[in-house]
Amino acid sequence: MARAFRWEGDAAVAHLDDVELGVLRESATAVVLLLGGIPGVDERVDPAAGGLRGGDRSDEAPAGEAEDQASVDARFEALTVGLHPSLPGQDDPGEPAAPGGLRRISPLDLLNQPGADPALHRLFPEAHPLHADIALEFADVAHAGIRRTKLTNLNALIAACDQAGETGVMALELDAARQVLAAMTDIRIVLADRLGIEEDGDAEQADARTAWLIRQAERGERLDEGEERDLQLGLHHGFLGWMQETLVEALMRR
Repeated sequence: MARAFRWEGDAAVAHLDDVELGVLRESATAVVLLLGGIPGVDERVDPAAGGLRGGDRSDEAPAGEAEDQASVDARFEALTVGLHPSLPGQDDPGEPAAPGGLRRISPLDLLNQPGADPALHRLFPEAHPLHADIALEFADVAHAGIRRTKLTNLNALIAACDQAGETGVMALELDAARQVLAAMTDIRIVLADRLGIEEDGDAEQADARTAWLIRQAERGERLDEGEERDLQLGLHHGFLGWMQETLVEALMRR
């Protein structure tokens, strides 16, 4: 069971088990992929130094990174259902059963949506919604930099999870804590989109539905595909929200 972030010495410290670290890491990985990035790769690094810069990426990831992405297997899908970008035309009817008796559902099957992923509009909101020309000009100038910052923050969360893997202790110094906090915000933005949270009161309704679905599952009731999806999304949203809240409190009390 996770133990909340507390400020200890010069770092915010939390205790997480393997499943909880997996949820954080793989949720961040999914949003990195949504943004067109490579998990674990900082796009601000100069290509001459062997790294990658945004816009200069080749079409093929380095061999090690390609293997890393290929390893996003059934466990990834079970933990991060609903967080992948929408990619049409992909279907795998042979998904095995998920832990706990829930059928494992491919997020690509669940979230197959034509055109641009709507979550991207939340991650990159229009600066001037009433003035399309100004908004487009702002997007051309600012979005590349915003995207790189978001990818840097998400990869900081991935790195923190990797470092905590052996001990189960996540220790974040101030700069890393701020990056992780921003990354959690972006993950929850995507989760909110998947849950249909748009207005005041929607979050409470989503929480109430998640609680009801938990009770149904505990009673052994069979959940349909949509209910399984909503349950997993709701659990992720609640867990990320709790982690984010305790990290904010730790930073305020340092």
